[in-house]
Amino acid sequence: LRAGQRVLIHAGAGGVGMAAINLALLRGAQVFATAGSPAKRDLLKSLGVALVSDSRSLAFAQEILAATNGEGVDVVLNSLGSGFIGASISVVAKGGWFLELGKREIWSSEQVATVRPDVRYRPYDLGDELRANHMLAHAMMHELASRLERGELAPLPVRAFEHENVQDAFRLMSQGRHTGKLVVTVPHAPRTAPIVGIDGTYWITGGLGAVGLKTARWLARSGAARIVLTGRHAPDDGAKAEISACEALGATVEVHLADAGDAVAMRDVLELIQKHGPRLRGIIHAAGAIDDGVVAQQTSKRFRDVRHGKAHGAHVLHSLTRGVPLDFFILYSAAGLLLGPAGQAPYAAANAELDALAYARRSMGLPALSVAWGLWRDGGMAQAGDARGDKAWAARGLGEVTEAKAFTDLEQLLRNGAIYAAVLRIDWSKFFAGRADPDGYF
Repeated sequence: LRAGQRVLIHAGAGGVGMAAINLALLRGAQVFATAGSPAKRDLLKSLGVALVSDSRSLAFAQEILAATNGEGVDVVLNSLGSGFIGASISVVAKGGWFLELGKREIWSSEQVATVRPDVRYRPYDLGDELRANHMLAHAMMHELASRLERGELAPLPVRAFEHENVQDAFRLMSQGRHTGKLVVTVPHAPRTAPIVGIDGTYWITGGLGAVGLKTARWLARSGAARIVLTGRHAPDDGAKAEISACEALGATVEVHLADAGDAVAMRDVLELIQKHGPRLRGIIHAAGAIDDGVVAQQTSKRFRDVRHGKAHGAHVLHSLTRGVPLDFFILYSAAGLLLGPAGQAPYAAANAELDALAYARRSMGLPALSVAWGLWRDGGMAQAGDARGDKAWAARGLGEVTEAKAFTDLEQLLRNGAIYAAVLRIDWSKFFAGRADPDGYF
């Protein structure tokens, strides 16, 4: 749409109509509109609409042709029923556009061509556009936020209804008496019960790794009475310092050397947990290993070794605790599965198995959440590579997740009942720079 062009916007007092009017006026277009009541028509005139006609009468066509000396308009944005389509097409200037937003009883391209072969006709469905281009929503929201911030656009008028009054909102909408948008507000879930119980035991596999120890610190800060850490190797000095910090926060911390993929060893740890101390209330599976290499160099043994602690270990925990009433069962997956890092096929496969296990558990009525973490600041599997790999990821737009942000998001995911989510910081414009088909990633 260019400055000086004419546009007809039907149902201009609705949310879509008012947004279209604002954009058209911003472009310098001359705007014509229709609305269903005198009050709505007065509102549109106050916004700067040149001519406002009655949307319940076909007289708008003659009024617009008279106002334009028979030339008509360059663009029609239609949302009215089939009875108005013919009259609307009649006011389109030669070579103009007819954009159809309606969904029911709309005309086909052949019907339009029979009446006005010179008119460019296009039914428009935002849902279809978003499915065809997954980056479109991000781009549109970014542009909208920027224009609102600069004051180029004004927010639409909104009338809010509490969620228990949703029937009133639908009744008002069906009567066509509202302007702008009707919004149903949903209250945030009350934060009544804490995520971590002060009377519980929490078990972290891979608990002596960097992320496992960060998780232990979160549990301790949240009031966990007892934290059980399992890992394959004895804690080093750094791990011992973290354990002491957790104990200083009031938690009892136990360390057991056990391979997460060893069903016998894990059963022994579970028996010790259940024999002593508060009941087991939560499990966080953070165990894992990587063995990078291009696919041509991978072997079945390398795949098995990577799967052993992470994917097989998750299945071991699942089997051992199916009858244990847990508050949560969290699986630490990795966002690399989504981003396609080179050389990590075994690790990606193991993480995909974790994600699938989360869905399987939930289908059984068991708690489960799989979190695909991005880069952690100061720790995590993604930092196990060399510095060049970290710089390469940074160049592709991937930032680091801070500890505070990570566990704030984790708590929110648990409260929302999520099954799977990716938590990462990423600049998608950098990530997709130079790529012809960014939609392939989605």
